[in-house]
Amino acid sequence: MILTDTWTGAGLIILSIFLWCMYGFWLIVTIRFHHKCWLDWRNQNHVIKLVKIDRFDDLESNCQRSDDRMETSV
Repeated sequence: MILTDTWTGAGLIILSIFLWCMYGFWLIVTIRFHHKCWLDWRNQNHVIKLVKIDRFDDLESNCQRSDDRMETSV
């Protein structure tokens, strides 16, 4: 009976160590994959265009007042 309990405890310890190692390996592979995808995305999408929007001026010019409601021309 004592021999069986020893092997059960040792088996559980080995199993938990194996599972932690597999989790660490999976975590490293996942982080490396997402980091590589992010670097590829950053290299392919490096052009940034800034557009100045005058919202107040556009609102006055595009809106017409009728029946006390604001209507936007489309």
